[in-house]
Amino acid sequence: MTQDPIASELKYTPIDTIPEIAAGVRNAFNSHKTKSIDYRLLQLRKLYWGIKDNEAALVKACKQDLGKGEFETYLAEIDWCTNDIVFATQNLQSWVKDESAQDIPLANKLLSPRIRKDPLGAILIIGTYNFPVNLSFTPLVGAIAAGCTAILKPSESAPAVAKVMQHIIETSLDVSCFGVVQGAVPETSALLEEKWDKIFYTGSANVGKIIAKKAAETLTPVTLELGGRNPAIVTKNANVQLAAKRLLWGKIMNAGQVCISQNYIMVDKEILAPFIVELKVTMKTFFPNGIKDSDDYARIINGKQWSRLKSMLDSTKGQIIMGGDMDESQRYMEPTVVLVDSPKDPLVAEESFGPLIPILPVEDLDTAIRIANEVHRTPLGLYPFGNKRETDQIMRETQSGGVSVNDALFHGTIPTLPFGGVGDSGQGAYRGRSSFDCFTHRRSVTTTPGWMEGLLDVRYPPYEGKLAKFKKMSELKPNFDRDGKVKFSLISYILSLGAGSTTGGLVRYAMVLLAAFGIKQYMDGSFAPSMHEHEIISYDAVALAGEGLLQQNIPNRQGYNESQKITSSVVKCESIFPVFTKRSTKYPMPTLLSSPFRINRFFPRLLQLQIEKREFSMASLRRMDRKRFAPLDPQRPNQEGAAPLRGIVFDVDGTLCKPQSYMFRQMREALKIPKSTDILDHIHSLPQPAQDEAQTAIRAIERAAMAEQEPQPGLNELITYLENRKVRMGLCTRNFDAPVTHLVQTFLPGKTFFPIITRDFRPPKPDPAGILQIAQAWELEDGAGSLIMVGDSIDDMTAGFRAGAATVLLSCEENEELEKHEYTGLAVRRLDDLVEILERGFEEGIERRKGDREGEARTH
Repeated sequence: MTQDPIASELKYTPIDTIPEIAAGVRNAFNSHKTKSIDYRLLQLRKLYWGIKDNEAALVKACKQDLGKGEFETYLAEIDWCTNDIVFATQNLQSWVKDESAQDIPLANKLLSPRIRKDPLGAILIIGTYNFPVNLSFTPLVGAIAAGCTAILKPSESAPAVAKVMQHIIETSLDVSCFGVVQGAVPETSALLEEKWDKIFYTGSANVGKIIAKKAAETLTPVTLELGGRNPAIVTKNANVQLAAKRLLWGKIMNAGQVCISQNYIMVDKEILAPFIVELKVTMKTFFPNGIKDSDDYARIINGKQWSRLKSMLDSTKGQIIMGGDMDESQRYMEPTVVLVDSPKDPLVAEESFGPLIPILPVEDLDTAIRIANEVHRTPLGLYPFGNKRETDQIMRETQSGGVSVNDALFHGTIPTLPFGGVGDSGQGAYRGRSSFDCFTHRRSVTTTPGWMEGLLDVRYPPYEGKLAKFKKMSELKPNFDRDGKVKFSLISYILSLGAGSTTGGLVRYAMVLLAAFGIKQYMDGSFAPSMHEHEIISYDAVALAGEGLLQQNIPNRQGYNESQKITSSVVKCESIFPVFTKRSTKYPMPTLLSSPFRINRFFPRLLQLQIEKREFSMASLRRMDRKRFAPLDPQRPNQEGAAPLRGIVFDVDGTLCKPQSYMFRQMREALKIPKSTDILDHIHSLPQPAQDEAQTAIRAIERAAMAEQEPQPGLNELITYLENRKVRMGLCTRNFDAPVTHLVQTFLPGKTFFPIITRDFRPPKPDPAGILQIAQAWELEDGAGSLIMVGDSIDDMTAGFRAGAATVLLSCEENEELEKHEYTGLAVRRLDDLVEILERGFEEGIERRKGDREGEARTH
């Protein structure tokens, strides 16, 4: 900042200039410049930075005017307003959109009835002194967001803050549309003489009546945020300690100068003594070194208000049982608890708006409710403390602008919750979305197409013979008799599915049909997860292929009938969604797994899937024999049956990144699992609560391990080589959870992979079904060697071998065990060592395959 806005004196706006100022903002609105969404967002963003750049000045001004501490200033003034601006800018685009009109008869839907959001026009905002920044800028944010122009009249009782706010507005906003008028009663009266499209006032009920009366002369709508004699009711079943703590906080905040703080507390006589004790204990806890010298306790705004509060305290017939200290020179008044015996006591019957806490003992809850309604039937706030039955009764038998159950004024501290009074405590509401609505006209719009003229002829005269037609078109039949009893029709109930209307019934039928379609697609195998574009997978056929192949490799494995046929879905989609296959004794069933791409994100894409049908039989799958899946040593690419490389599968752990053996050691240590026991078997043996805790611990270890990972040497070179030769790539893991997905996105940004979930991919039970998915999906029918599996453990390689893939073992501590296993594999130290090997096999394989096809053509 180049200057201190507090240093200068507060100058009142000359009264004779006020008509010109009001006319200026009216003309600016009529120019339509504020209706642009971009314009509104720009003004809100500038206001945000205007506040941020003047934070220090606002803190100093609040201290000077109210003695308000830095914490309270940021809590209830500065951060409140900046957060409100950010919230508005993030949501304004959705707020301004037209809304579809509700409860429209089916015939009238052809006219496209909708609600348009139009700004009201030129707004007058009259602020107050207790929260001078918040209660001035928050409605201003709503007016700007709605597309209005506005004049702010700050409270003259907080002059330092008024000067800073004027500086912020005049240096940040478009001064042709937004301005400030400084002054007291004469200047406010001059403003009320002008024509406004809405007046927003925060303050006392007496002044609110004057403003409402003046606005009525020109039929100007008003929003009035007033006060009230707000009751707190503490029943005998309430938590006495919490009630005392929370209600005391409500009265020390801003030295009790809060329009929604409780004006008096009614306490059941059974708990009166312990409640008073808790108040005293809490006060010492809040201010262990005394309250007068604390920077956290504010002062009364001015001498006039201080004298008013002292006069109230002097006139009470009650007994001061806590506090009572005061200092007029500092405008200091200690929170003072007074035990009164009548609801007619001045401390109860009048709004104190200060740190006075009268306590009125009551016999029971019914008495408390009766007194609350007698003192003020429509207060701004209500604070019941008790069990649910009691608090529900209190809310049912009283009225108020808002309620904080088992708390003090909490509903008024939520910045996106509508806030406002009822009856003589105010009218209208604002904050969050409601601030936008407060200054918006909801304009009903219809569009009548020309082709409907034939349907509308009933409205044109002459009307002879048209009444019956009109009644048939528009008359609603009641569902009740002359005694007011609802008539029940079983046929209507069934036909409308219990909706009670034709439109509702149609909607429910549509939902039922959609659900039935989704279930059918799921049961038929058509409910398939998404993958990258152009990838194809047949889940059921892959499952059968897996069973058939396992039968050949694993003794006593039951397979499917040779002639069995099954229809499967081949789905083309656009994004990744991992799957695995569960196999029952009768039908394979695709199952969606937990992943970063949740079902609620996937479901709307169902209609975008392009579904094709194919038939597979076990006989055709058996023809894809061991020749196709035979393991190939990439160092001998010319062996019989070899084919060009078409696909490669990487095990995520240990291939993309370094092996995770240390991670498993951490898991065993954290869960105290012996080395001889499998981690997942141990977790599954635990009771459910312990399972959840163990899973949470494992996820935390996994996330930490993934965050520390580095890519394997040579990974980028190998991926580039494969991409250049259009070799399809797959990723194999037990679970595509958030850590794994993050790892893939970090190491391989923008790469296209086929996701595979392996079932029971744990030693000593490796499952090749996932790799078979890739074999079938990529239609690798060119012979052995078209698929390679790259992993870092013997179990990975065993799974790859059983699935018929050539196997490459990346260097790990198990290398010395290679010769003990019955498969042909290749061990390499680095991933880029594969490039030369694959280059030789790839090129020679292409040439040989080309020669085979030319020879077949000559033979034919």
